[in-house]
Amino acid sequence: VAWVGCALAVSLLTRTLGGGGRVQLAAALLALGVPSGILQASSTNTNLLAAYWLLALVYFTLEGRREFSWASAVPASVSLALALFTKPTAYLFGLPWGLWLLFSWGRNLRWRFWRPLLVAMDLILLVNGPYFLRNLAWMGHPLSSTQDQEFAHSDHYGPALLGTNLVRHLALELQTPWPRAN
Repeated sequence: VAWVGCALAVSLLTRTLGGGGRVQLAAALLALGVPSGILQASSTNTNLLAAYWLLALVYFTLEGRREFSWASAVPASVSLALALFTKPTAYLFGLPWGLWLLFSWGRNLRWRFWRPLLVAMDLILLVNGPYFLRNLAWMGHPLSSTQDQEFAHSDHYGPALLGTNLVRHLALELQTPWPRAN
């Protein structure tokens, strides 16, 4: 479902950005043809679902950027809430779009800005609040256990380590089916 949803969201985003019917179709087919999307469409991996919710957030953010309307504010808030609930990395990718939406609302609504902000926060907490409370009670942190945090934490930072990790990840991602080329 998320695979088809991503294709529909990409098509709607293409229309919002000025693309015609043929361009929308090409964009949707391109989205359907992404190999990792095809693989994740039939797996339990949550990346594709998080991408769907983030694409919905981007769509509703772009729809509501010119003039505030509840018809785009509520779905944008729900999309962000569900993206955050689906995968914690959505915080990183959803933050810029959420801030842009809030900035657009603030510019359009001036002093009445607090109403949509309150509704957005309520929707996000309604979806994610029970999850945060459970994790706090069970693991002592709203997103992950302290053991996971210690595992993901690095003691060393710097340009050399960044370069090493970049080369290592590029080597993993740029493999070809031909051993001699690797």
